[in-house]
This record gives sequence, C-alpha cells and structure tokens, in this order.
Amino acid sequence: MALQVAVTNLSAWGPRMAALRKDLLTRLRAAIPDLIVNGQPDGGLPNTANVSIPGAPSDQMVVNLDLEGISVSAGSACHSGAIEPSAVLASMGVPRDAALSAIRLSLAPETTEEEIARVAEAVVRVAARLRGRAGAAS
Repeated sequence: MALQVAVTNLSAWGPRMAALRKDLLTRLRAAIPDLIVNGQPDGGLPNTANVSIPGAPSDQMVVNLDLEGISVSAGSACHSGAIEPSAVLASMGVPRDAALSAIRLSLAPETTEEEIARVAEAVVRVAARLRGRAGAAS
C-alpha cells in the first residue's frame, strides 16, 4: 500500500521536490565553489542530494548539523569504528577523500522553501567552521 501511495503521489510531489533540490544545490554551490555533487547534478531522485565538501569530514558534518537540529546522513562507518567511504560512492568512482566528506540530504513532500534556506545556511556555516574558515560563511 505504501508503495502504491508513493508511486501515485510521485507525479505530484516529484517536480516540487526536484525544484527544492535544485534550489538547495544552487545555494550550496554559490557558497562552496569546490562542492562536489555526487551522482546526477540535474537529475536523479528528486528528493535526495549527495554532496561532498572537501575538507569537511562527513562524520563531523553529521554531528554538527544534528546539534543544529538538521538531520543528514553520511552512510559510512564500519563495525570497528573506523570511518570507511560509502560502498555506493566507491562503486560510482568517487575518490576516497571525496567519499569521506560526503553527506546525503533528503527532502520530503512537506519540505518548505524556508527549510531549504535554513539547511543551506547551516551546511555552509558548519562546513566553513570545520574547514577552518569560520569567517568565510558569514
């Protein structure tokens, strides 16, 4: 039933989420020129963006954004506690250092433009702090 509802509503939600995803990526690219979009920058799933921010380790991004009330995921960690890059990103040919700085941002049908702006600002601010350029995101 959940799959049927999702497929039925995708045509209604998809374009709106794709537009929000595009806005998010535009904001991030403007503030972080060396941002890497993993996957199809202008295609792919309308509700998901995976980006790498060189010099901002994904595990630290996840923790710091969580402290700001923003949930993102890195999809990397093995049982030993050592950080390992995502197997999916590795299979896509994403270099190890870029994969270790990757975060996945997901949108929902209820996501608002205001939330996109807030998330983009927080990602930029946290990344700048982790990269040692706190003034760069002001």
